[in-house]
Amino acid sequence: MPDDFGTGVIVPIAKDTAGDITDVDNYRDIMVSPVISKTFEYCVMGKFHELNVKNDLQFGFKEKTRMFTCNFCFMSVY
Repeated sequence: MPDDFGTGVIVPIAKDTAGDITDVDNYRDIMVSPVISKTFEYCVMGKFHELNVKNDLQFGFKEKTRMFTCNFCFMSVY
């Protein structure tokens, strides 16, 4: 993997444009990656998709799940 595939440009995006734009907590970071590295990533993921193991305890970055699902499961157990 070339080192340049891990580089990108971090762009701060305001969460609330009507809020305080001088407050650091009002921003989230978005990383813009090079197109060639994203293309390579999609090719690799397409080739090895069946090896990508998903756990039922994972909620973040998982299709059709949200944080309230995690909170609901947590509150149901405890």
